Amino acid sequence: MLELRRILVPHDFSEAAGHAARYACQLASHFGAEVTLLHVLAPLHFEFSMTEPVGYKVPQWREQRLTHARGAMAALLTELPLAGGIRYQVVEGDAAQEITGEANSGEYDAVVMSTLGAGTIRRMFLIGSVTSKVLHAAERPVITSAHFEKCAAPAAWRRMLCAVDFGPQSARVLCWAAQAARRFESELWVAHAAPPVDDEADWLHSDGWREAAMDRLKERMEFLKHSMSVDAATRIEFGHVARVISDNAREVGADVVVLGRGESQDLIGRLRANAYDVIRQCPCPVVSV
Repeated sequence: MLELRRILVPHDFSEAAGHAARYACQLASHFGAEVTLLHVLAPLHFEFSMTEPVGYKVPQWREQRLTHARGAMAALLTELPLAGGIRYQVVEGDAAQEITGEANSGEYDAVVMSTLGAGTIRRMFLIGSVTSKVLHAAERPVITSAHFEKCAAPAAWRRMLCAVDFGPQSARVLCWAAQAARRFESELWVAHAAPPVDDEADWLHSDGWREAAMDRLKERMEFLKHSMSVDAATRIEFGHVARVISDNAREVGADVVVLGRGESQDLIGRLRANAYDVIRQCPCPVVSV
């Protein structure tokens, strides 16, 4: 049974991070979970200083920075009431490394973070380097979105879309989605984006290639669902992965999309090839497992 007991939320004091934190607290309320806000301070650098800093001053400056950050984080807790508990940590170091290390410490069941802490226009087209690195290296599910501010509360996860590529990780991804659907009493769809084909190619139509390929994909989908004892509607389309998955999410009114992260070379199986685009284009949060 899917359980989320402790959720890690990286926070850089940006508006986007604030929306992600509120979303995480709503999710935690559903599970009675604890939320930990993590702020990472960049190390002090003096490469471009006009004079060499006085040695005894450096520890003072570092402590002042930590004290200020801790005070700001403590203030955030008053804005995020949570019955299950909420706490914060402030550390110094490389943001991606510190977040990934904390996420992989074994203390957390999921990470919730925005795609970027910058402005809205940038979030529409980019995924921040820190988020990208965490998505690639985190061992726990990562829930992320370009626009948490527009997302329904997790208690309203009534429709879920699970994207599979029939690679080695598909069973694990579908298992997670099926457990989440049962926990939230959600409707579940399973989607597959097949490689786009050239409509100008005569042989595709004369030989019935498209129909045969679609039948084969449907057979694989039914086999996968049957092997996992999952009862869900199926959506299979030819086209570019990010467009097909994001369009399907809109069409079914999905509150969340679940996809896998792995080294498969097929379709959405390789994170850097397609998952970033799915996250960027999806109208709802994406759970990468």
